[in-house]
This record gives sequence, structure tokens and C-alpha cells, in this order.
Amino acid sequence: MTLAGCSSQALYNVVMFGNAYVEAKNKREGRLYTQKKLMLFGGHNNKVYLGCLSNSEYATDSIFNEYGLHGSVYAVDGIWNTISIYGSDYSQYSPWNSYASDPPVIVDQEGNFYGYFTVNEFFPNRTSVDWIMQILAEGEKLER
Repeated sequence: MTLAGCSSQALYNVVMFGNAYVEAKNKREGRLYTQKKLMLFGGHNNKVYLGCLSNSEYATDSIFNEYGLHGSVYAVDGIWNTISIYGSDYSQYSPWNSYASDPPVIVDQEGNFYGYFTVNEFFPNRTSVDWIMQILAEGEKLER
């Protein structure tokens, strides 16, 4: 990924998040959660597919594929795009808004619910899956 024009702090944040992702990935290996495809859906009535949390960073729909539709910082509906309604610190639909009122949901292919993907610690049914919580914690630290 080329981050032309980004500050040294922004570049540092990307590297640090990458390291946190590797740690989270290592923690989730061997768990039930990696056996299922965990997906994010957001927006009004959670109808917008925002990408997959649990597959390889090389998968086309992974939120960690920096060249993919859901992992790029330029993705229109991406959680990493800070001007997207799904990546802004101020949008009700963003996981990064500490006061989000309608954050993304985490579900598997069978429709099982794994909680809401949000940094809002007071949101009812916020996910409690440890490796997903680590992703939220590291994502929240990124310069926005």
C-alpha cells in the first residue's frame, strides 16, 4: 500500500496496526471462531456488507486486505476510510465512534450473532470475543 502524503505518525500507525493484527490472528488460531466466516454488516438495518473479520488477509473480502474492497483506506464502504460513514469517528454506523448508536454487527454464515463491532464500551451486546476486542482496541489507537 502506498501512503503518499501521509504523516510519519500515520505510517507508524499502519505498521503498528499490522503488528496487532498478526498478534490477534495468532490468538484466534485454533478457536471455534476461525472455523466460521465472521462477517461485518452495517448501515440502516445492517444491510451493507463491510467485509470479513476471520479469513485470510489475502481474501478479497477481508477487512485486512489493504488492496481489497473492504480493507482499503479508500473503500467507499470501508471501516478504515476515515471519511466513510463506516470509518468516521463521528458516524452512528462506525465502529470507531465512542458513542455510536448503530454500529456494525458480527455474524457468521449461519446467521449466528457474535455481538456488535464497536469501541463504544456501553453499547448493549458489544462483542466479547477476545481477538475481535483486540482488533477494536488497536484500530481505535490509529490516528484518525
